[in-house]
Amino acid sequence: MLPEKRLKLRSSGLGNSIIFALVTLSGCSGPRADIAGSNNESSSQVIVNALSKVHFEDAYRVRLCHLTSQGMRQTLTVAAAAVPAHLAHGDSLGECPTGCTSAAACDDNNACTQDDCAASGMCTHVTLTCNDGNPCTIDACDASIGCTTNVAAGGSCNDGNDCTASDACVVGTCRGSAIAGCCLGDEDCADDDACTTDQCIERACINSPLVCVVTDACLTAFCDPLTGTCTSSPLACDDSDACTIDGCDQVAGCHHTGLDCDDHDECTADRCDPSTGCGHEALDGCGPTNSCPDGMLRVDSFCMDKYEDVLVEIHEDGSTSQWPADLNPGERQTIAVSLPGVIPQAYLSGAQASAACTMAGKRLCTDTEWLKACRGAASNAYPYGGTHVDGVCNDNINLSSTGLARTGEYAACVSEYQLNDLFGNLNEWTSDPAGTSRGGSYIDSQLNGVGCSYVTTAHTVQHYDERTGFRCCVDSP
Repeated sequence: MLPEKRLKLRSSGLGNSIIFALVTLSGCSGPRADIAGSNNESSSQVIVNALSKVHFEDAYRVRLCHLTSQGMRQTLTVAAAAVPAHLAHGDSLGECPTGCTSAAACDDNNACTQDDCAASGMCTHVTLTCNDGNPCTIDACDASIGCTTNVAAGGSCNDGNDCTASDACVVGTCRGSAIAGCCLGDEDCADDDACTTDQCIERACINSPLVCVVTDACLTAFCDPLTGTCTSSPLACDDSDACTIDGCDQVAGCHHTGLDCDDHDECTADRCDPSTGCGHEALDGCGPTNSCPDGMLRVDSFCMDKYEDVLVEIHEDGSTSQWPADLNPGERQTIAVSLPGVIPQAYLSGAQASAACTMAGKRLCTDTEWLKACRGAASNAYPYGGTHVDGVCNDNINLSSTGLARTGEYAACVSEYQLNDLFGNLNEWTSDPAGTSRGGSYIDSQLNGVGCSYVTTAHTVQHYDERTGFRCCVDSP
């Protein structure tokens, strides 16, 4: 047998890589080839190209690593002519490395491990983690089937909910009992009340009422339960005492002024009943000195209504009812009445005022009578004296008025004869057929004169507006 020779094939010019292949020679002589490849050829391609150029005899053989169809590696010695086909199949030159070639080759038949083949050819077997994170199950691993889970028989646990207590395992699930009043977020605190702010603070619900504030002491602020917004309504100042005149100041709030029941009649005992109001009991053995009809006071030789009048409507069936003070009565039949503590009639023409006085058995006051009643014996500029004082009467000097006032509400606004509101509040018609009204109003009390001298003559007796009112007079018996 001829001695075995080895042919060294060299590949160069491939960057820093140098590829060697050993070719077994069976003959004693043969060709030697230097194999060189270009820079853009792979090492395997260089060898394939070189081998195709060498005229090998049948005795030349090459050792290579063959990849089987099962994914295994096997070292083979093949004829040189067969090398190109093996390389195209995926085989590589040289002997196969020892160890595994795929994860399948590392199967240890244990379902509780994860098998893999490392790049070094070593098999790895990592034990599976079978914990499903549920404290109410028992997790294990069976080598034949892998991870198993069984329901734990009772026992304490933690369901992760801060609003439950006494957490325990029930049929494989951790359950707790709800803690009364506990919350996890604001949404748990909704009380279906639009007027509260609902919050969850430190696991407790806080339902804070909406605070509504107004600067006007005559209004009451509150939250509308339908809209959840602040609104207001007039403050109820009625103290249910007929002996007080109830009013409201925007700064101080409600006030209650004692009713003046003095009828200036020496022959009566004046008193006030909280249920019925003023009463005047005749004194025995005393002759009448006032002798004016109810609700009127004497001024020299005539009597005048103490307060600005309201209207009472007379219905067809003979019944009566008070007419709204802010509406003109039109052709309705009405009668004048002087009452304390009511809103006096406005929006009334001179002709309508005259008719209402007539229905009451009275008449409109003359200009002379009206001035006498307002000025008094001293001919004062104002009913209460010679100098204007803010807030005594309901006038708009210095913008002090807040609107039409109830009769007697400004208790100090009285003349020498104890007649109320002759200055301010409403401009009062007199009997002048050309149309005269006196005293000014809560809207204007200085444009046409000072105090008792205020007079309006610009309108006929058919005119009416929000400032026009009246009171009646009658000749003294």
